[in-house]
Amino acid sequence: MKKQKWIWEHDEYPNFKYDKEKLEPMLRDIAYEQGKLKSFMLLMDNESSKYSIAKALEEEIIASCEIEGEILNRQSVRSSIKQKLGLESQQHYKALRKEDNYVDILIDANTNYDEDLSLDKLFGWHHAMFEKGYSGFSKIKVAQFRGEGSMQVVSGDYGKEKIHYEAPPHDTLENEMNNFIKWFNETPTTLEKAAITHLWFVISIPSSFKLYRSL
Repeated sequence: MKKQKWIWEHDEYPNFKYDKEKLEPMLRDIAYEQGKLKSFMLLMDNESSKYSIAKALEEEIIASCEIEGEILNRQSVRSSIKQKLGLESQQHYKALRKEDNYVDILIDANTNYDEDLSLDKLFGWHHAMFEKGYSGFSKIKVAQFRGEGSMQVVSGDYGKEKIHYEAPPHDTLENEMNNFIKWFNETPTTLEKAAITHLWFVISIPSSFKLYRSL
């Protein structure tokens, strides 16, 4: 009998289970902080609110891309966000194409979150991130599933590699993603859903081409 090493090899996957009681204190703290933010926003005028949103979006884009080793031009990101929120005129709009695409993705995700998710939308975001077909100097598959072969998270010197994780086989990806999208569209929006979404998506489709290696 094959040893069930990875999470997606277990019989109950992807029926994720968690201890609601252990999460309750954390969820209450988050809800409290969300309430304070909403109260602050209500006290602001429309323009001040837009500037606060612009700052939050800027930091989210910069930090998210840094995780993947992608360093963006902060001034370009800032200009793109301000222009799209109506805080900067076209005359002063100086965003670079790559930064502009990242801003479009984040604004789409934050403003159209109540729309159904689809594979076309995910592929569209992926194409916007890597429209030239490269991640750094590496040629990658854009807006399509990764190719055949195992996809692994690896560390260590050559010949002494340590495999931290191996993704599901290539021929299961389409079914995996269809199951994920169906669950996502049918599940009410909660903080728990956000956490499971992140975990499930990372388990199914490793896509950080600087951290993952295809063998």
